[in-house]
Amino acid sequence: MTSPALQEVIALLAAPAAGHPAQYLFERAIEAAGLDWRCITFDVDPARLADAVGGVGALGLRGCLLGGSLQAAAAPLVAALTPAAAFAAAVRLVVRDAAGGLTGHMPEGRGIVAALR
Repeated sequence: MTSPALQEVIALLAAPAAGHPAQYLFERAIEAAGLDWRCITFDVDPARLADAVGGVGALGLRGCLLGGSLQAAAAPLVAALTPAAAFAAAVRLVVRDAAGGLTGHMPEGRGIVAALR
């Protein structure tokens, strides 16, 4: 973020994006957490995924969630992968760090393990 006057922005990148519930869920979570953030949705042509992921960093977005059809193709497009994302060879969540680098995460595994416990 370049200015404290600007809102943090997160995005959903999906193909197709229509009907995907993530924006609605994120907006409710942002509101519940009392954050002054925004969530926007983009319908991404899979052939342009590299451009879209690069745009996350270029635009200074906080990060993005990737729809299912884009997850495997996104893994090689980020600077770093968490162990779970590397194991899955896919990325569900991309987070921009303070230096502007993008890290890919695959958080589903932890949720499944917690649910089974």
